[in-house]
Parts: sequence; C-alpha cells; structure tokens
Amino acid sequence: MQIVPFRNSPDIVVGLLRDDVQMMVDFPAAVKGQIDDGKLRLLATSGPKRSPSMPNLVTVAEGGVKDYEVTSWNGIFAPRGTPPSITALINAALREVLALPDVKQRLLELGIEARPSSPEELMALFKADVKKWDDVIINAGIEKK
Repeated sequence: MQIVPFRNSPDIVVGLLRDDVQMMVDFPAAVKGQIDDGKLRLLATSGPKRSPSMPNLVTVAEGGVKDYEVTSWNGIFAPRGTPPSITALINAALREVLALPDVKQRLLELGIEARPSSPEELMALFKADVKKWDDVIINAGIEKK
C-alpha cells in the first residue's frame, strides 16, 4: 500500500473516480454527493462505535483491524485571556444551538454527531489528541519537522 497525499477532498475524489487511488479516508460529508450518486461507497467508519447516521456501516475495528480508532472533532477556541464569563456565554449559546432538533438532524445527515462539551473538556480532548498523534509519529519513526 502506498500513501498518496492530496491537497483537499475534491482532489482525492477525482483520484478515486479516475482510479488513480483505490481508497481514501475523509469525512462522509466531503463525499456525500458521490455516495448519494452511487459513484463511491463507504467501507467503514473509523470511530470506536458505529455512527448514528450510518448504523449499518461497520467500524474499522469490526472489520478486523484491532484497536483502530481515528476520530475527528471540531471546536471553537478563543484568544488566551478571554474572560471566563465570555467563554461561558459562548459555550452556552453553542450548546443551545447544537441541541436544536433541526441542527442535530442536519449534522447527522452530514455524518456529524454533535457532542457539545465544556471548555475544560475540549482542552482535555485537545491535549489527549496531541499526545496520541505525537506517540503515533514517534512509534512510526516519522521525522518531525
């Protein structure tokens, strides 16, 4: 297997459709149109459990790759020194919006499971991901630049 870097999702999709590459790892939303048109098919989800938006799609671990888990997340960060009252206000507003049924449904349609958190939980997740991927880089012998 050879890893081929692409600049963005549309470039990878073109590569798949031309049969330049046989597989990609990306968000379902990035290829939703091609999946809906039957041009591409999903093989597995990379999270620790099946996605609520694609319950019939197996995880990579269920497919036989033990302990495989690659997840992504989105977060909103504020500049250092932002008053905690402002951070709390923004967090409360985001929680309110992400709890709206139509927002939750639209995100699920895009393959995104809304899971609001506190600023502290987001920072813990951020630090854990930095450590996880730093360990992957070290264990794989990838030179840091």
